[in-house]
Amino acid sequence: QPTTIAPCGPIHHSNPTVLLMGETASPMPTHGNDGKELHPSNASLLQYNERSMWNVLSVMVGVPKHTDMIGYKLLRETALSRGIAIWDVLSNVHNQQRNKKKQKQSNSHPNDIAKFLMEHPSIVALAFIGVRACNTFCKHFDVLGGNGDDNDHGVGGGEKRKYYSILRQEDRGDSSQRLLPLLVLPSSSASNRRMSIHDKAKIWDEQLAPFFGAKIMKTRYKA
Repeated sequence: QPTTIAPCGPIHHSNPTVLLMGETASPMPTHGNDGKELHPSNASLLQYNERSMWNVLSVMVGVPKHTDMIGYKLLRETALSRGIAIWDVLSNVHNQQRNKKKQKQSNSHPNDIAKFLMEHPSIVALAFIGVRACNTFCKHFDVLGGNGDDNDHGVGGGEKRKYYSILRQEDRGDSSQRLLPLLVLPSSSASNRRMSIHDKAKIWDEQLAPFFGAKIMKTRYKA
């Protein structure tokens, strides 16, 4: 019987404003590049360290992407400090070796995103890395609004905007609805060759800027 691979959990700083999500989970690292077993604290730190999203976030936040622990930690901490929380729609660990047809037929298990959002009321938007991640979210969670198909440059405004509704807990004890817009960002995957990493980073920055209060890349990006 195959060994169960633990998925990475959410990573964030205090008071994140945007939850950035891929479709399937990365495996929780257990060993370093040298083959040695990782201490639990280092394993937790190295969550998501091999994801392609760091190539885009590196350009977006202006921190070079390095393969060593110090370089990765700097990039990760800089991105999280901007208000980005990172997780995945599904807790299923992505396995590139598996047959894609079989992978689609396997049971999908969504992460408890509703609970995470309840615990982090500062989050005001959900951003998805590629249209597939957003479509998977919409299959497992009830969303409001949205007519027509989403594109991979971000869900448009007006009629096409989709929202996820979550309860807002008030200090006085009752609750109200909080609507979080769904944003579809260009896929960070290397297979998405229609645009460069710089162009992807520019679009990510433009889509997320309203929720950060300002563009992150505005003094770094040159068309």
